[in-house]
Amino acid sequence: MSTEPDKPLIEYPCIWSYKLICAAATETHRLVESILGEREFTLVPSQSSSLGKYESHDLSVVIMSDDDRLSIFDKFKKTAAVKFLL
Repeated sequence: MSTEPDKPLIEYPCIWSYKLICAAATETHRLVESILGEREFTLVPSQSSSLGKYESHDLSVVIMSDDDRLSIFDKFKKTAAVKFLL
């Protein structure tokens, strides 16, 4: 018997959404292009922090597999301009 919770079933390809929280001075669209390359994506500004130091953006992109989804997540997490990623 496994002690891990059941992993949700995700059918690929699918549209996956990420919430990026970046430093306000970040050129977020260019950052996303540098990570996703030629993939089509939608990037929508969401909110700014109360002091204007951070901005959040909703990113949607077609994901082909579990490895693809996790790879993109890791690339964003390793980027200094991305403060939080959901």
